[in-house]
Amino acid sequence: MASTLESAAELIVGTLLPLAGALEAADEDVVSFVRRLGWELPSVPPGIRDLQTPSAALVEHLGELRLARLGVEEGTASDDDVTRALALVAADLIVLPSARCRPVCGRSCHRPTWTQPGSPTTSCRGCST
Repeated sequence: MASTLESAAELIVGTLLPLAGALEAADEDVVSFVRRLGWELPSVPPGIRDLQTPSAALVEHLGELRLARLGVEEGTASDDDVTRALALVAADLIVLPSARCRPVCGRSCHRPTWTQPGSPTTSCRGCST
């Protein structure tokens, strides 16, 4: 049986699934999603697109949480597996509202480093600068 914390995490993440789905699709889908919320976007600002990676991680970790919970019920996983998956979901929920993407070396050709606003980053994962 799911704990209150696990159920709450699933509920919170479940409300974010439509946003995550829109971010995985074309800009028109993001504009349509925002329109359903009551706003109009002439175009998708980079700040919204920057949420794509952390929201995809959140969806992935929710899947891992659901699988771990199912595994516990079937006897193929442990409570520790559920706890690890829940911790990943919680970390994703903490990062999502403040995440922004920026390549620290200033080059757009590299994999960006995810940072919290105001946090210093000393190297680029793409070019080791």
